[in-house]
Amino acid sequence: MTTILKKLLHSDGQNIDCPDTITNLHRADIRANKLRHYFLGGLLHINGIQIDGSLGSILRDLVDSGANNLSTYIVTINAETNGMEESIGHTADQMHNLKNKPMTIQGREASQLILGDDKLLDSWTEMDTTVRHNAMNKHFAQIVLTGYSYGTSLIQQMESDIIHRLCVRKLPIRPLLNVCALNIAPVDMPHCDKGFKADFNHIVNGFEGKRGGFHQMFALKAIDKIMDSVIARSLVPANDGALLQEYGGSRIRYYVDYASDADIKRIGVTRFAEGREVARLNVNYDPEAHDLRLYLNRKRIVSTDGGSFMTFSSSPLSSILKQAMAQAIAGNLSFNQQDCAYAAASYMKEQKNFSKIRRDYEQAGFNQSLAMVKHMLSVCDRPLKPEL
Repeated sequence: MTTILKKLLHSDGQNIDCPDTITNLHRADIRANKLRHYFLGGLLHINGIQIDGSLGSILRDLVDSGANNLSTYIVTINAETNGMEESIGHTADQMHNLKNKPMTIQGREASQLILGDDKLLDSWTEMDTTVRHNAMNKHFAQIVLTGYSYGTSLIQQMESDIIHRLCVRKLPIRPLLNVCALNIAPVDMPHCDKGFKADFNHIVNGFEGKRGGFHQMFALKAIDKIMDSVIARSLVPANDGALLQEYGGSRIRYYVDYASDADIKRIGVTRFAEGREVARLNVNYDPEAHDLRLYLNRKRIVSTDGGSFMTFSSSPLSSILKQAMAQAIAGNLSFNQQDCAYAAASYMKEQKNFSKIRRDYEQAGFNQSLAMVKHMLSVCDRPLKPEL
């Protein structure tokens, strides 16, 4: 198995799938010190499934913060086993066995590919202190990581690997603070110096350990059955009454959504080939409460050849993550409790609005509902570009 860059989303709307082209552009981005965003996804994403269509739209929306020089790379694993099902099963076993095997081949490969290979690290050892300090800070400041599910484990493994390789060369690890990492629906927690220790309570109490590393944010729903299966729900503190709660210190922050909303909501107009239009309202329940859309969907319009639809958030984490990405791109990942209060209030207002929209839609006739939805879409924000 080999960790590779599978797809490149350019800020100009291009989707690039050719491996050689992606490799060459990646090398050029590194040489030019261009800001680079890497998405390390869940079991299906990391095995090259479901990385087209809606994923590209979701990631474009997440990083849409005026960073025209940003390249987003989708990272997958090139499976060398026989059969995709076997490959996915192998990856799942890795995820569930992390407490026993905190480092995988893919974690090391991703570290070399994204954070810097040994040749780069060796070159830093030959520089004088000031030049080295500036070079390392500049290099790591160009890296933004987004992990979802299994990808959150790869991020923790990458951090452990790069720290090890820096320490072996007696290089400073403080520059790693320039790497901003967003962890969504995590299945792994930060490692301690002596190996894996997923102790959420240490982080809740503001204890980050003596070792440095990435500047990390973790976004999780208190009810997420996959997270519960891998690292145990008992890691999440009891709810003190707040819908969204912030925990942690200056380097590692946790945001926990205590809402039980597991509905993926959208309303729009479907346009058929012959020109006929039909209004649609979909509310899909996710029994595992782990779908990426539950974390990232927000109120926005998506336009495709088959029509337009509006998505609604299923968690106040969506606005927190949007803001976090904007800050990560700007090189300043920081929050306060006021952000949580505002995100929770906005989420509750949106849910109230959606409930009214649903009632009105259910009571309207065919033509009335179509007119209602078309009017609603017309007065909302400018639609996003269709996926290519």
